[in-house]
Amino acid sequence: MVRNTVLAAAALLLVAFAGPESARADVNVDITIGGGHGRISCRQGARIVFRSGYHSVVALNCAGRFYKYRGWRGLRKFVITVRSSNGRIVDVDRVF
Repeated sequence: MVRNTVLAAAALLLVAFAGPESARADVNVDITIGGGHGRISCRQGARIVFRSGYHSVVALNCAGRFYKYRGWRGLRKFVITVRSSNGRIVDVDRVF
């Protein structure tokens, strides 16, 4: 009987001190894409083009609203235009 009482008291102490921890209020979530200012980086644009099936991707122009890249798909060469604000491929032109 004494043993049960001691075990119950120990369990109550454990529950009292192992209660939920207070939440931290200093959490910062950053969802900026690329280098900031609402644009993707030139390297991220090249990665997007590469993951879209092009290889040997080279940046031609990474300034302004649109970035241009040269890449190969199969045995054909293309110039791929990517919108710098969201990374969407907006134009693909085959180079002859």
